Amino acid sequence: MELEELFKSGESHAAVLVAAGKKVIAEESSARLDYLEVVDPDTLDPINSIRQPSLVAVAAYFGTTRLIDNTILSP
Repeated sequence: MELEELFKSGESHAAVLVAAGKKVIAEESSARLDYLEVVDPDTLDPINSIRQPSLVAVAAYFGTTRLIDNTILSP
């Protein structure tokens, strides 16, 4: 996932990471994004910057199928 690579290269601003993830999904013509957020894994509150383990939560439709994926980013 490009978002993870960007994070590994040093980017920690959630808005930048979300924008990168949205760009990748937008490039797929059959995809329709439901949500893509970087949140606190315990409260699910949005965060601004990754300073502790954080959850990337994404859901998107590909055709009529809704796919959900989550991953943890740890600084």
